[in-house]
Amino acid sequence: MLVIGVAGTGLTAQERDWLQHDACAGVILFTRNFASRAQVAELAQAIREAAPRPQLVCVDQEGGRVQRFREGYSALPPLETFGRDYARDPEAALARAREHAWLMASEVRASGVDLSFAPVVDLGRGNLAIGDRAFSDDPQVVAAFTRAYVEGMHEAGMAATLKHFPGHGSVREDTHFDDAIDNRPLEVIRAEDLVPFAAGIEAGADAVMLAHVVYPQVAPEPAGYSPRWINDILRTELGFPRRGLLGRHRHGRRARRGRHQGARGRAPRRRLRRGPGLPSGAGRGIAGRGRGPGSQHHGAGGADGPRRTGLGRPARRCAPRCGLPAPGRRGGGMNAPALAEVMADADLIHDREALEDAIETMADAMRDEYAGDERPPLFVTIMHGGMPFAAQLAFALGERGLDVEFDYLHATRYRGGTSGSRLAWLHRPATPMRGRRVILVDDILDEGHTLKAVGRWCEDEGAADVRIAVLATKVHDRCVDGVCADWSGVDVPDRYVFGYGMDYNEQGRNLPAIYALGE
Repeated sequence: MLVIGVAGTGLTAQERDWLQHDACAGVILFTRNFASRAQVAELAQAIREAAPRPQLVCVDQEGGRVQRFREGYSALPPLETFGRDYARDPEAALARAREHAWLMASEVRASGVDLSFAPVVDLGRGNLAIGDRAFSDDPQVVAAFTRAYVEGMHEAGMAATLKHFPGHGSVREDTHFDDAIDNRPLEVIRAEDLVPFAAGIEAGADAVMLAHVVYPQVAPEPAGYSPRWINDILRTELGFPRRGLLGRHRHGRRARRGRHQGARGRAPRRRLRRGPGLPSGAGRGIAGRGRGPGSQHHGAGGADGPRRTGLGRPARRCAPRCGLPAPGRRGGGMNAPALAEVMADADLIHDREALEDAIETMADAMRDEYAGDERPPLFVTIMHGGMPFAAQLAFALGERGLDVEFDYLHATRYRGGTSGSRLAWLHRPATPMRGRRVILVDDILDEGHTLKAVGRWCEDEGAADVRIAVLATKVHDRCVDGVCADWSGVDVPDRYVFGYGMDYNEQGRNLPAIYALGE
């Protein structure tokens, strides 16, 4: 299976022909393929439409000098920055790295691109190709950052790729241009370079990219072609799943003249190996957003301490705080099962009739709130999860004689401590907010970070009043202070829930009920 490159900002006839080949599993984008955010989204869509099977559209968007998309995207610092900060404040440095991962993945996914090959978990020991792309030269420090970065990418719904196994950082040569030989014994590599990979696999990393380095005391061929490294060490010893995706590093100019060109002297581009059960066209579902405990839609949340309504008003109705423990993260990532498989073990939480009854009750209360106003409220749907619920609620309000003015928004939020509630907007409401009464309509109220930031933005734009209506409120105690729903239809348990706008790995949004993954 090949992930190929293309020449420019659009597809040529020859490149469309390449995409028809059974071996083509995706396309990797570089700076030469980038003109703007909109153009990248159009190119990604063109790739998918041109191919007869699902394609993985990917990029290297690590930050620092390896950031292919720049204009219109956040300027991401190199990973070495966090390693330097670790000596002063380890906890803060790890938190910032996790936010770096979340922001990077969120922006890439919002551009229609499935995957950024990240993070680099090589040790920073002077390799010409790695340099400031590495977190640190200390294996334990890199391991801690690896766990944080994988978690951050998963929070944004992107699969994480550990690179470059079993470690590219302890040799000097850049394998894009020169052969690299690491003469250390396996015991040393295992005690040093493999430590971050073990941590990343334990954290749930979805893919591993293999280094084009020879380790002659372990195996005679480069790691990317070595059964010893792949089967015995990565799969068996470290426990990387056989359904997980393996990629061989892009060889570039050195591969066209080097002696390690793979089988029969070929100079492959980036290659994917799939284990048993990984379907052809492995990019499908790779970037599904999680809806698990602790990550259920970052546009929703409750409150710590005394419950508040909307943006700081006393609560009318909020879910009780039951202190449920947060179970392990479920779903998302490239190995997520298909919806039909999940549904076989899913638990029905609220059926269609119960949800429609709850929406009718909400509409009664909202009509009473706005019935005397001279101007209809501004009804702002939060994309994409809020769409099904917003449509049903709007119809119910119309049946009760309450007119509303429609708009929508789509935003993500950089949640780092130094950036507060700064939003990365994918679409801002077009309707002026000044003097308006605004209803923010979303699918679920979970932790509330983005919803709080969006509400503050509406107030900063001059909204006279901002209220929150959600279909469901998740019951837990991980809530941001100052946010609670003015109107909420049903409570849901602290589990991975989907349906009625909420997705399982971008599947099941249009299910007419709410389900939870089987436990």
